[in-house]
Amino acid sequence: MTQSNQAAEDAGASQPITGRGVFAVRTLGEAVSVEAAFLAEDGNVLRLPAVFPNREYAIEQIDELRALVNRHFDELDQGGV
Repeated sequence: MTQSNQAAEDAGASQPITGRGVFAVRTLGEAVSVEAAFLAEDGNVLRLPAVFPNREYAIEQIDELRALVNRHFDELDQGGV
């Protein structure tokens, strides 16, 4: 979400891609959906697993994800979507 990463070459990719990992958090009815993705510098969003280079970064991202999920449930509790 905040750290720049360089994705390694993947199947069919001819050049490395730069961008950052992101979480897409959405409210679906009375549930909250979370997807991990990679936001490339060119604006393309690629669905990828969340990969954390170290424990500190992982915990920061998990804390941020926790806050996003809580915010969505708070909105549901208030009757908003």
